[in-house]
Amino acid sequence: MNKRNKIIFFLILFLFSFTLISYLIYDYLRYKKEIRESYWEIPSQVEYESTDNYEIIETEEGKVVVNENAGLSFMVPEGWGVKETEEITWSGGINEYGIVLSTPEIELNPNSSWVPIPIQGCVINVYIKNDEQRFNYIETILRSGSISDNEEVVSISNYKALKNFYGESEELAQNLSSFFYILIEIPIKQKIYIFETYISTKDSKKCVDFFDNFIEKVSIEI
Repeated sequence: MNKRNKIIFFLILFLFSFTLISYLIYDYLRYKKEIRESYWEIPSQVEYESTDNYEIIETEEGKVVVNENAGLSFMVPEGWGVKETEEITWSGGINEYGIVLSTPEIELNPNSSWVPIPIQGCVINVYIKNDEQRFNYIETILRSGSISDNEEVVSISNYKALKNFYGESEELAQNLSSFFYILIEIPIKQKIYIFETYISTKDSKKCVDFFDNFIEKVSIEI
């Protein structure tokens, strides 16, 4: 093979390799986009685990919340509020969706009626829902590993979970008009176990640490 033919051969090989790699990248990005967009196409029926299934138990170590039906149990952080109530409240108790835990000094932003955004103090929400569409979406993401910049795959009680971080940065959380949001979703047997916290407070660093420590002690046995 003379020099000219070698140059032509390597040029063709380069163009072929470049085209193949470009196609593979395009196909991966298209697949990733389709996965995320498909979640919003058709709304699914959502049912929440009955709050009757949650029980707050006093132990020597402290308060424990147990849901035997879902195989879920977790310690209430020392000094935090949690109580049974028929009222729909975000300030420490059982609301229409699940369990709400909060620090004693909790004060919520009155302009945020649809989510519990604290002005001061920390809050953690725990609930379980049946949402086939969301469940399939999370399962697909966990299997494919196709996560975005604000997502992370974590392990909670030996189960794979999708951790999301939304909203403003922690540094901007001092501004009461902004907030950030940590959401952990665990898909187990067609149910989604959800742990979340909204943070917009001078205690943002402390609240993140509380949430991380809380999650480490969650137990799920199915």
